[in-house]
Amino acid sequence: MQMPKLLFITPVPPSRKGPGISIRAFNALMALSIRYSVYLLIIPVSGVKAPAIDSDVLKIIHSLALLPLNPLKYILLKLAKSLFVTGRFEKPLELMLITDGRLNEAARSFPGIHFDVVHVFRIYMAPYIKSLFDGDFKGRIQLDLDDIESLTRMRMSGLCKLNGNHRMSKQLQFEAKQYECLEREYFPYFERIFVCSNGDKRIIHEKYDCNHIEVLPNIINISEIKNCAGKKDMNDGPFTFLFIGSFGYYPNDDAVIYFCTQIIPLIRANISKPFIFKIVGKYSNTKIPSNILKIPEVDLVGPVDDVRPFYELSDAVVIPIRAGGGTRIKVLEAFAYRKPVVSTSIGIEGIMAKHEQHILIGDMPEDFARQCIRLMCDPIMRANLVENSFSLLRSGYGFDMIKDKLCND
Repeated sequence: MQMPKLLFITPVPPSRKGPGISIRAFNALMALSIRYSVYLLIIPVSGVKAPAIDSDVLKIIHSLALLPLNPLKYILLKLAKSLFVTGRFEKPLELMLITDGRLNEAARSFPGIHFDVVHVFRIYMAPYIKSLFDGDFKGRIQLDLDDIESLTRMRMSGLCKLNGNHRMSKQLQFEAKQYECLEREYFPYFERIFVCSNGDKRIIHEKYDCNHIEVLPNIINISEIKNCAGKKDMNDGPFTFLFIGSFGYYPNDDAVIYFCTQIIPLIRANISKPFIFKIVGKYSNTKIPSNILKIPEVDLVGPVDDVRPFYELSDAVVIPIRAGGGTRIKVLEAFAYRKPVVSTSIGIEGIMAKHEQHILIGDMPEDFARQCIRLMCDPIMRANLVENSFSLLRSGYGFDMIKDKLCND
């Protein structure tokens, strides 16, 4: 029996590894491929090189089309946005890249194929559905929102203002308004809208009066992750706090700088035990203040192919995020690797974890530092948090949670 055809439109290549956006796309693709013959259309919105496609992805799709960016145009647009705040450059870069040429190219991606379902990943891919079908489409169109872009941009704007970066704050405020208009225009097109959490569902319902919203949580495939609990003996060197994330995404940049400049000094002043802060992920020297590199507790590792060894050698994971949206896959990943977590409320947003049962939460520098010190001094607490958070992960954030949702009409 022939499987129904599904078009999956995404700005990033789905991947088992990498940033959270790629992992979420991969998990959805895996689930959808169980029921549908998937045609994958990748429309990048960043980078000057054609993205690599995982071999795991090629095994589960029927066909692939990639619309590469024009490298020169991309670089010039990024430069223009860095120089100008108002005018047409107040648009988010993702929306500036939607041109007649790219719309026409998308429309020619799979000629003659009649799709039963179109799955759009991220709101800034929504304008492409008009060029693909010209309003003449009889199947179902669904959107995986992942983040509420307007809310995320507004939060980032507030954080920039707090940090004294008023120019970027103004730019992000403009972008938030643009995304709010896009959300208002395109939400009615979709029969189903998927979000990460009940909190996001409530926000969209109240703001846009949408009733066709479903929660599709971020998940972790536990079977693919090795148990790292107890791999490091506490007598083997200093207590190690781990942060995994890439510089270049402002909430991550801020999280690292915030932890280094405001939290590390408080930990150091209140406990004599040695500790280190290990940062794993892509970075650019231009994004890292020179004073960060001079802090003795900071170990900047950089990008790695496999994060598992760093989880094995860490004692706890910190998520000092102060802006963003959706839910953090890095929190679920830490739970899966059986590591205790200290986070801000925003860092754990959308995940059903409770303070002192599954995780420790601190929203001010003093609170965050105090929770870190508690973990350093209390091995029983660490063990209890690990056990409880892993149970939560296993019961609410496994593959079946999204497979049933995506494969049932």
